[in-house]
Parts: sequence; C-alpha cells; structure tokens
Amino acid sequence: DVYKRQALAFLASLLAERDVMIQPYVATVEVGGERSLVWIDGALSHAVVKQPRFSADQETVSEALTPTPAERDFAERALALVPGPVREQLLYARVDVFADGEGGLLLSELELIEPSLFLEQHPPALAALVAAIDRRMGQRSA
Repeated sequence: DVYKRQALAFLASLLAERDVMIQPYVATVEVGGERSLVWIDGALSHAVVKQPRFSADQETVSEALTPTPAERDFAERALALVPGPVREQLLYARVDVFADGEGGLLLSELELIEPSLFLEQHPPALAALVAAIDRRMGQRSA
C-alpha cells in the first residue's frame, strides 16, 4: 500500500533525527477536539478544548470550561496511577482526554512536566497556582 510505505518512510526520516511518539488516529478528535483538564495543587481547576491542528495550523483553544463529572473521575483515576511519593509532591498536572466515540474517554497525555496550564483562559487558576507556590515556599523556609 502506497500510503503505508510513505508513512513508514516519513517515520524513518523522523527517527533518524530524534525520538518520536506515535498515537493511533482517532476520528472523534476531529469533531470534538481534545480536552485538557488542568489540575492545580490537588484539585481540578478548569478545562479547555484544543482543536486539532494540521501541518502549520495555529493552535485553537477554547475559553475555560468546567470539567464534567466524567472528566473529573477520569482525571482522578489517571492521577491515581502516578506513584504516591510523586503524586504527593505534584504542584500541577494536565490530563488530556478525548471521546472514544462510545461515550467514554481516552487518555491522550498525562502532562506532569512543563504542561501549558491555560492560565490565561482561567485567571483563578493562576491565583491558585501562585498561592500553592507561596505556601510551599513558606513550608520550606520554616
């Protein structure tokens, strides 16, 4: 199949330069986008919807949204998989999900290091992050 050969050649060219992560194509992302669930200092703060971008497209991000109960449950279960000592120290995380087409959610990414937290979309999250940093800095100096 021509497309398969092209894809494998493209992958080989990328692997020659750097490591890559491959995810299966999931059509529901084109319709509903990917939801980023932002977790700050032990609680979900907000969510945003990121629309898929192709080639040189700019990232499109929604305004802040309230995570649904299903998203809250999913995020908590995903974060529960982080080893206890690491989870207890987490200041922030981002759980990216998308619909599986059957009413469920699939994990796209669990971002624990350097995630975009979309603080511009939800200023109260910025205040919560600053307060958490301040509290932790106070604990260290005591």
